[in-house]
This record gives sequence, C-alpha cells and structure tokens, in this order.
Amino acid sequence: MFLCVIFANRNCELGYSKILGPQDTAQTTTATRRGASKFMICGIKDGFGAAMDIIIPDQHLSFDVGVSQVDFTLSDIKIADIQVPDIQFDLNDGQQSQMSLLNCSLVIKFQWRLQQQSYPYITDFGSGKIMVINAEMKGVVNSTTDVDQVI
Repeated sequence: MFLCVIFANRNCELGYSKILGPQDTAQTTTATRRGASKFMICGIKDGFGAAMDIIIPDQHLSFDVGVSQVDFTLSDIKIADIQVPDIQFDLNDGQQSQMSLLNCSLVIKFQWRLQQQSYPYITDFGSGKIMVINAEMKGVVNSTTDVDQVI
C-alpha cells in the first residue's frame, strides 16, 4: 500500500505567480504506509529531545488547614529524562492516525517550598523528582490535512 500526498495547486500552469502559498509547492511525495510511519516515528523521537528544553512555569497552591493557610510552590521544574523505546504509528485512511508509546519512562525534577501563613510560620523546602516507569500511552489523531490520494 502506498500513501501519496500531492502539494500542488491544480489551477497552476507553468507561468505561476512568484508569490507562492501552501498549495503552490508543486511537490509530490509518495511513500509506503510503512515508510510514512517510520518518518513520523523519527519526528516523534526528535521531539522528545526538544521536550527536555521546555520551560515549565512554577506552580503555586494555597490551601486552608483549619485556622491557617499553607502555600506550596514547585519551582525550577525540568524534564530530566525521557525514554520511549517502543513507538508504533499507524496511518489509517489518510484522515486518522493511531499512535502507541510503550514502555515509557519519564523523570521530572523540581524544587519545592512549603510555607505556613500564620503562627507558628512553619517553612520547609527541598528538591524532588517524579518518576514514571513503564507507562503506556495510546492515542488517535484525526487529520485535517489535504490528502489528495491514498492508494
């Protein structure tokens, strides 16, 4: 089975305008479903490296405990490690894709601070990490791209 995606303006002649839009690339890409899936898997794996550079904003939580209020803050939140050894990606009818991330591991590191807002003003702080091991994620993505032909 082949997946053929054509990015071309059907009304475009040889004397096309010099101002090109997304439909004017005159590019045709043909790939097997397996090849297109491998291409998507490579893109997903490359995305995990970029995820480690994401800036995660500090998280603040205030809650009441009887007659006092306590503030809890997570700061310097960073993704320390991502491992996804098994990715499966399947293109269905050109309008839907199924993705499975299997045996995932994730480590998130952070600093925390706990502060009581009334007497006796208890304060504590430290560092921590959240570890997720052997997780599995499955999802379906509906596509709205212009796919001219699925063979």
